Amino acid sequence: MKKSVLAYAALIVKCLIYGLSILFTSRLLKNESTFDVLAFRFLVSFIFIQILRLFKVIKVSFKGKNLKAVFLIVIFEPIGYFIFETLGIGQTSTLMTGITLALMPVAVIIAETLILKETTTLIQKLYLTMGVTGTAFIACMSSVNSGGSELLGIIFIILAMICGCLYLIFSRKFSVDFCAAEITYFMVMAGTIIFNFINVVIHISNGTITNYFSPLFNPQNIVGFLYLGLLASICATMLNNFALSKIQASSASVFSGLSTIVTVLAGVLVNNESFYWYHLLGGALTLAGAIGTNYFRLKTFEMNHEIEVES
Repeated sequence: MKKSVLAYAALIVKCLIYGLSILFTSRLLKNESTFDVLAFRFLVSFIFIQILRLFKVIKVSFKGKNLKAVFLIVIFEPIGYFIFETLGIGQTSTLMTGITLALMPVAVIIAETLILKETTTLIQKLYLTMGVTGTAFIACMSSVNSGGSELLGIIFIILAMICGCLYLIFSRKFSVDFCAAEITYFMVMAGTIIFNFINVVIHISNGTITNYFSPLFNPQNIVGFLYLGLLASICATMLNNFALSKIQASSASVFSGLSTIVTVLAGVLVNNESFYWYHLLGGALTLAGAIGTNYFRLKTFEMNHEIEVES
């Protein structure tokens, strides 16, 4: 019981950090390219987590462990998730990004059904439909009002969400073999190597390799890179991996609604983004669908567990 409480507390803090991370990413993308942001975000993370390892604040050991499992995790996150999320944030609003990512619980349960062969009830299917309808409605209305300019960004965010839900499922599956610190360390290391490799190739092809590190020394970027590199990529990821080792992926994913609220508020209050009636209606449908789907998923799980105990 105590471990579950700690897991939920970790998820709440993680969601607050993630909710604001979209705001910081959006601001960095106004000054820098997608892969500059990704490369230096993870470079800052790796330097910090390596310091933690050297001073034995965290213990990491991959000796005798199945690294193929953790390689599968990093394909979905950080590689797939952060590439699509950053591309999406650059082509749509902070507000729209947050609302679209609220579909995460729906995507997780669909993935659990397809991959883990878990069944869904009729009421769950209705809530699933509600959540998808809400996001599709906002996407259509936003596309009409923006002349279609936001549609590609929304598609990228949906692809990020798919990668994120697959990460949740496989991270939960392999958490018995790796501790939260080990998964986090490997994810940060992989992100640093891959994103910096891609970014170096881009800078060489553009003839700008001599200015490679200039984004790190831009005063407007420092707070953003520190927030994303330390809080979002290390603290939040470690909290997430800890929680996934204690509770179900579907239980964890419902907290994405909190991230959505934080992101929407940040977009409206800090970025002064427009908030229209269709954002409210579609957002309410999306959140209700996500929460309802997960609620009845947990009720079904509890009923099945009680039947197993009685038998």
